[in-house]
Amino acid sequence: MFKDLRDYQDMQRIINTALQLQWNDLLKSGIIDDIYKNQDSFYRIEGNKKTLLIGLLLLFIKDKIKDKFKPIMDYNNLRGEFKNYLKRMSNKGGQSIVDKITNLRFRLSNKEYIDKIETRVNELEKGLDKTTITRFSNQVVNAVRQEDNRIDIFDNVMLRGNEIVENRSKVIIGVETWAIYNYMRQETANRNGCISKTWQSSGVPNMCPFCASLDGTRLPIDKLFEAGDFAVMQPPAHSSCQCGVYYEMNNLCSNYDYISKKNYIFYSSDDNENLKCVNPNAVWAGGESLVGDDKNIGNYYDKIKGLKGAIRDEMLYVASEELSKDGFIQLNLILK
Repeated sequence: MFKDLRDYQDMQRIINTALQLQWNDLLKSGIIDDIYKNQDSFYRIEGNKKTLLIGLLLLFIKDKIKDKFKPIMDYNNLRGEFKNYLKRMSNKGGQSIVDKITNLRFRLSNKEYIDKIETRVNELEKGLDKTTITRFSNQVVNAVRQEDNRIDIFDNVMLRGNEIVENRSKVIIGVETWAIYNYMRQETANRNGCISKTWQSSGVPNMCPFCASLDGTRLPIDKLFEAGDFAVMQPPAHSSCQCGVYYEMNNLCSNYDYISKKNYIFYSSDDNENLKCVNPNAVWAGGESLVGDDKNIGNYYDKIKGLKGAIRDEMLYVASEELSKDGFIQLNLILK
């Protein structure tokens, strides 16, 4: 879905460049020279048989890397670029849901979600660095087993590194883009009153059998999709997953079912309320509060909830004049 987007391609190039620089820095750090100088230490000789002590060599490499390693996010301003990219993909995900409700623009500024993006980037850095150390170490060991001199070992690791970096950048951008896009779709649908969702399998060749088995599965929005060994709130279910989810965004205020009202959750300023509905005039579009003509529903709720008699009636009248029909119905629901 995003591979043709310039933003997606640019971010993949930035990731690729950062990974390549990190790999090259390890190559130029002198680790291979250190191995070559101490090569006799990594072999066990029994008669005419010479055996490479792989475990010992791996420990040596990883110990050397500790002093020379630079975190991936320190290259190419990757931390800042990636945070901004994830925010832009969040906006796309949120917008795809808001478009089903109204013509408002989704722009993520909510601190809770901005912090989650920061946390995700930090987690990603740790995972990428750990993988780089493991793969670089393994490639050096493989090269030592295959080559006899320092230059050939260096060239071997460099060539394999180019292949590894290219493949990793494709996987990273694909997984992270689809994950944040679908996460924000789920959050936006949930916070705007959606109550049901349906799994839509990708239908691509060699599709995961578990993803295929979920196609058409309809669940309450707060339930996990479960199949095989995974349980997820929304796609992706695995690193190559391209499945999606359809969210049922209906205007539940105008067609409110009083019998099933306890199934709804309304996101008001009072955490104890358990009613909700989709209101095109009171929409969560990425900010700290609602936007639209009925954005003051929460304020009216706070003002009216403790009032009685004529004062309450007067304030309800004021609210009815300001709020839309759906907004006023929504206000009355949460006041009951």
